[in-house]
Amino acid sequence: IIQEQEIDDQIRSTLNLGSQAIGFKPIDLPAIHREDLNYRQKLNKIFQFHPDLKSLEYSLKSNAFDMEEALNADKTNLDLDISYSLSGYGRSTTEALQASSQAPLQGYQLGLSITVPLFNKAIDQTISKRQAEKSQFELRIRDKKQQLSINLQTILRNIRFGLEEEKTAILSVNLAQDLLEKEIEKLKLGKSTSFTVSQAQQKHTDAKLNEILVRVRNEQNYISLIALTGEIYSSYDLPETQ
Repeated sequence: IIQEQEIDDQIRSTLNLGSQAIGFKPIDLPAIHREDLNYRQKLNKIFQFHPDLKSLEYSLKSNAFDMEEALNADKTNLDLDISYSLSGYGRSTTEALQASSQAPLQGYQLGLSITVPLFNKAIDQTISKRQAEKSQFELRIRDKKQQLSINLQTILRNIRFGLEEEKTAILSVNLAQDLLEKEIEKLKLGKSTSFTVSQAQQKHTDAKLNEILVRVRNEQNYISLIALTGEIYSSYDLPETQ
């Protein structure tokens, strides 16, 4: 218990917490994560999840619809109307219908109207505006993907380095533990001193503290990764934000 308290005090000192109450006391060390860290798979998950990127892609699609509408408004409209007329003259309806069968009194009528949007500055300005917006959205999407790619590479590099650092920290704890046990046995046999045992105890405490801090940093890197990919919700059973 005293050793745990010493480690706790040193962690507080290292993290500059002072006597501030944390609110909880961890029981276990942060887990060592050995999940697959495939760069391409993680990057695809980020592109599918990231809210800012999804918003930009939605804006680009909306711009495409607006552009299509503007281009349709700029097209020439052609209206063709065909009708067939029957004309007849007579003193009664019957005579008029009989007369309408005569060739000179019947025929097709053709109407053609063309609407050409010449010199429509409003449409031209709208098309130019939509084209400029499209370029801006594409540029922002490209920049966002590039930044997310860089962020992912940095996190994965930190995680891989942290795993190696973690192995060294665990090895140091084991070596310090073996040294402490040997010094205690030597003290029992009168071949060591309490000062030497105290030094071995301090080395073990320092090694344990370093292991905890390394694992904490690695856990922070891992949380950064799953927060970026969106896997943090399933990992911690959190409700996904809309």
